[in-house]
This record gives sequence, C-alpha cells and structure tokens, in this order.
Amino acid sequence: MGIRLSPLGIAVFCLLGVGVIYHLYAGVLSSRIASFRQKRTVDLRDLLALSMEAAVQGGREVKRIREDNTLEEKSKGKTKEGASEKLTLGDLNSHRKMFYLIKNTYPYIQ
Repeated sequence: MGIRLSPLGIAVFCLLGVGVIYHLYAGVLSSRIASFRQKRTVDLRDLLALSMEAAVQGGREVKRIREDNTLEEKSKGKTKEGASEKLTLGDLNSHRKMFYLIKNTYPYIQ
C-alpha cells in the first residue's frame, strides 16, 4: 500500500507555487523597471517658494470663505478632550487650492 497523490492536489500545489514565484519576481522586476525610468529632480528652493505661495493662496481662500459667512461647518469628530472638531468649507477649499497648485506644477512628485 502506498501513498496516492491526487492530480487535483498536485495542480493546486503547482498553481500556488507559480503564484508565489510570480509575486516575488513581480516586485523585483517592477523595482528594476522603475530604476530605468528618467529621474526628475526638483530644486528644493523652487519647491519651497511654491509651498509658500500655496500657503498664501490657501489662507486667502479661508479668509474669503470666512468673510462671506459660508462656512458650512461639519464635525470631524471629537478631540481627546471631548471638544467637537470642526471642518469648514474654507478648510476644504484651501486644501484643494494648495494641493492642485503643487500637483499641477510638479505632477511627478508624490
């Protein structure tokens, strides 16, 4: 009497092995391909100047929303102390302005 291996079990085992090997090599190959891509450099002084301009534009947006009294407050949740943390339309619009200014100027940075 011997051990009989099921053909279905062997097939499943082989497929799992191929899947593991694929996932291992997919990470290696993608990192090698990424290293061959053209690397883009960003001058940090330009990025700092852009960040300062984004902060100024974001602040102007918050001020504009506050002056128009269109805050549309929502609660983000409670702080550790139990106070309600507010999220306003000015916060959202300010974030969008800053994000898209930087994203449109340097689309390849993350």
